[in-house]
Amino acid sequence: MSKIFLFCAILLLFCGRSFSQDLKIPEEEITGEDLRIEKSGIFVSPVTPADISFPEISSMPEELQGQEDGKEEEPELPEDKLPAGKGEWNQRRLFLSVDGRGSAGVFLSYPLCRADECRLLNLEAFSGKGYRVNDASSKVHLSCLFEKNPGKFSAGVRKGYLQLPGPADNPFNMERDYLSFNTEYSHKWSSSFLAEAGQTFYNIDGTEINYAHLALLFKSGRVTLKTELERCDVFSETFFQDAFYQGLFWNGRNIRIGGGIKKTGNYGVKFLPFMEFNPGTGFVLSFKGIYGTPNLWEDIISCNYKEIPDVGLAPDEEYRLEMIFGRKHERGGASLGLRQSYVCNGYTWADIDKNGLLEPFAEEYARTSATVNLEYKASENIGFFLDGEKNFTTRDIYFFPGEKLDGGIMLKFPPVSFRLWFAHSGKRRFDGGDLGGHTLLNSELRFAQNRNTEWGIAVYNIEGKKYSVVPGYPAEGRSLTGFVRIYF
Repeated sequence: MSKIFLFCAILLLFCGRSFSQDLKIPEEEITGEDLRIEKSGIFVSPVTPADISFPEISSMPEELQGQEDGKEEEPELPEDKLPAGKGEWNQRRLFLSVDGRGSAGVFLSYPLCRADECRLLNLEAFSGKGYRVNDASSKVHLSCLFEKNPGKFSAGVRKGYLQLPGPADNPFNMERDYLSFNTEYSHKWSSSFLAEAGQTFYNIDGTEINYAHLALLFKSGRVTLKTELERCDVFSETFFQDAFYQGLFWNGRNIRIGGGIKKTGNYGVKFLPFMEFNPGTGFVLSFKGIYGTPNLWEDIISCNYKEIPDVGLAPDEEYRLEMIFGRKHERGGASLGLRQSYVCNGYTWADIDKNGLLEPFAEEYARTSATVNLEYKASENIGFFLDGEKNFTTRDIYFFPGEKLDGGIMLKFPPVSFRLWFAHSGKRRFDGGDLGGHTLLNSELRFAQNRNTEWGIAVYNIEGKKYSVVPGYPAEGRSLTGFVRIYF
């Protein structure tokens, strides 16, 4: 795979020289008015790439946050344009899907936007049998958002269950029930003062956890002051952990620099530096420290092979230097990222107690990462994309692959469009041994019946390759999913 990444880097640099327009990374003011667009995969697994995006209340500007969750993000395949203005706020949408096993998903988005306010209601539901014995799951997720300057409010509630199939050689007959709800509110009293409060609650098989935070941000001229309070409670275990953050930042024309101190529970005080240099020429250089109580419970309600037996987890701690080079053109764009991280305490997953479920495992290591993203439209009907990441660590770490690479071709001959792509994941280390890498071939065919209705069918793992999600858990073979999208 290292030869592939070398080829991608050369291709990226070649394409970058041919692009005439720099990739402008937008300036972020401390206003709290920006909206963060996030994806929500509610369809039958594996998810059709880039199916859903809907607005969600924004948090404090990322460059001034005192912590990050540190969670590894999976590479996402690029979006192609859908009919009827997909992605616009004021667009009502209904998505339906069903796979060969009879698993079904539905997503309904109903926005109402006016000149001075926006309201959004989303409903998603899923029910599936799974591809193994005792592998069923279902969930219902209702969320809403209301925005009217100077305030924003969002809330959501999720209810569902997961069956736990266990390792193939020692199957389980277990089930995990969960309930989760969250609220977020932010208010901008003036162009220089912003406040935000929020909480997220989980009840997972009787274990009750709540994360709460309150943040105040004050801006005067080029100086910004941020104060934040955080608290994590595990009510069923009478465990709690508080955190306090105080940061000071100076905002120049092309540079932002500063830092803050953070005290988390009984783990002492840390200084978290911050610097971002953005000359607006397709180049960004940043350095920041990350320190905070980890929230790994989202993994527990979405993965049937993980558990958290010990709720008293030490804070994540990481220091990250990153460079991003980017160019864009009317035919596409390209970006190359380089990151050097020192992870003082980061969580991977390993079955240390040998009970068939993976639990958080704290590790210390240094990591060098290279990312590449390329999208190119050869003509009105043909496009290509490539998205990859390669990691070099000072020592082998559990669970996460050394590299990931997705790439493919998109063909569009209205009313028909076709996408063919590969998804590669590198070798992964586990306490019981290593899992080799695998490359899957996938395809998707869409038919636009009219401007507001689109039908589609997707085949994943076309070759039916056999591999494992984690040791003892075989992955799904070839699968078929049909879907329809309606815009109204």
